[in-house]
Amino acid sequence: MVKDIARYFARRIGAFFYKLVEQGRKHTIEKENQALIQSSDNCSPDLRINGRVKKFSGFKQAKIEKNVHIGDNVHIRAEGGLFIGANTHISRNFVCYTMNHDYEGKRLPIDDNDIYKPVHIGKNVWIGMNVVVAPGTVIEDGVIVGAGCTVAGHVPALSIIGSQKYRLLKKRDEKHYNRLEDEEKYGGISGRPLDDS
Repeated sequence: MVKDIARYFARRIGAFFYKLVEQGRKHTIEKENQALIQSSDNCSPDLRINGRVKKFSGFKQAKIEKNVHIGDNVHIRAEGGLFIGANTHISRNFVCYTMNHDYEGKRLPIDDNDIYKPVHIGKNVWIGMNVVVAPGTVIEDGVIVGAGCTVAGHVPALSIIGSQKYRLLKKRDEKHYNRLEDEEKYGGISGRPLDDS
């Protein structure tokens, strides 16, 4: 019986300290998010990032209007320009890129030349969890994007979209590919020359 009482109190004390650590972690994340939001004049001060930001580079190139909510674990590269309209809600694990490496450059599979393409997300948009938005995408007003979608191109206003099996977008230039393969021109980390990686 004494062992049972000791286990009970050990669990309660452990739960108390776990809760205390979690509250401290959440408070730290909220302060970091608030500092990020206040760092840009292009961002509405009522932006809510509900959780940690894995990455949000190019934040000052993003224009975010009022009443936008972004979930936990966001990963955004906004260097190419990003617009998010008012009243847009984005769930957790959102990934958005406004830039890409050049696959028709000097090395395989990519080189370190960045190609910038802005992303526009309209107002009153609802984006489910685990969505990836590709460079150059335009999502018009009132769109609902289902969980797990990869969105590329133009999505017309008021559309409700979900994932489907893959579709071929285009093919690489075969001559260019074969020339780089023959010359053994390969890219290392982020497409940099192998000797720079």
